[in-house]
Amino acid sequence: MNVEKLIDERDFKKSIELSDYAFQRGFTEEEKELRLQRMQENLVLGIKKEEELAANLQVLSSEVCINGEYYSMGGIASVGSYPEHRRGGLVTKLLEASFVEMRKMGQVISYLHPFKVSFYRKYGYEIFADEKQYTIENVDLKRFQEGEGHIVRLSFEESLPALQFLYEKVQNHYSGTLNRTEKWWRERIYKEGDYYIVCKNKDNQEEGYLRYEINNRTMIVHEYVSITIDAKKSIWNFICQHDSMVDKVTIKAAKSDILAHLLDNPRIEQKIWPYFMARIIDVEKFLSLYKLSTKRELLLNVQDSSAPWNEGTYAISDGKVEKLKDGGQGGLKLSVGPLTAILLGYVTPIDLYYGGQIHGDISDVEALQEAVKNVKPTYFPDFF
Repeated sequence: MNVEKLIDERDFKKSIELSDYAFQRGFTEEEKELRLQRMQENLVLGIKKEEELAANLQVLSSEVCINGEYYSMGGIASVGSYPEHRRGGLVTKLLEASFVEMRKMGQVISYLHPFKVSFYRKYGYEIFADEKQYTIENVDLKRFQEGEGHIVRLSFEESLPALQFLYEKVQNHYSGTLNRTEKWWRERIYKEGDYYIVCKNKDNQEEGYLRYEINNRTMIVHEYVSITIDAKKSIWNFICQHDSMVDKVTIKAAKSDILAHLLDNPRIEQKIWPYFMARIIDVEKFLSLYKLSTKRELLLNVQDSSAPWNEGTYAISDGKVEKLKDGGQGGLKLSVGPLTAILLGYVTPIDLYYGGQIHGDISDVEALQEAVKNVKPTYFPDFF
């Protein structure tokens, strides 16, 4: 059974049936039609047995912002197979074939949401972003001193320019975020039943937004974005105005978010869990774009059994990268997953060294640590 690109509408429909069965989604006809449209825009890989689809996955083409620069990204989604074909190596074939195709398309990094972290670690993926959720009881909805910001309630259409503007502004504070196009906002972010408010300053300039819903006396905040502290406080005060309507508020936030620290009672419930995974598809190209600046030459010995073109020793000096033909001697040894997590800003080289995931001289570890010290914290508020 070989991996092939699915381009026929009949195969697409079979793929939707497979996903519906594997994930027990119960797609409506409208959802099936939407998925069919998306598949025509994405790369779909499948494996057939006796002309019937046994397993498949999709690759979404997008861009991500890593430490202020944009990189072409392939998003893995809808990885699935029928139970009778599982544990036969089909997903391994699909993933490794997708790495080849992504490299051909110039996608230097790949993201996915894992059903099981340990499974995808086998293929070079590593956690790069956590998700934090606050749960705030009604009794703790205490307002800040009134700021200068004012709140404007808008429809999705009315708020979209401000949402896009503010989202792009806040990207400068994080690493790993998705470059949201207008199409992405409309097809992936917008959800019927959500509310949108924009916070403006005294000069009527947008400084923050809130995307939320209210269900069963719970205010569910999907995004709480602010580019000034005044906007952060004004939006919080708006949330507090719902104290007669809700028993609690849940807020999704970046791991580095400090809202709890600002509250009268910071001892609110906070949950943090590993969320999305990433892996570099083309190490040499990624490092060349990344321009890792070191004070002296640094050698990185990279292992990557699922994408063998990445294996080898990379000499890094003054932002320039050279893959050594003879393999080189010494340097740091690490696999592609930990390397990805370091360069995106999720973990530090020192922590991974003492965790046994980087091997080499401590002076080289410290040199790599110095080179990535200004990488911003990771955040990924999207899903696919």
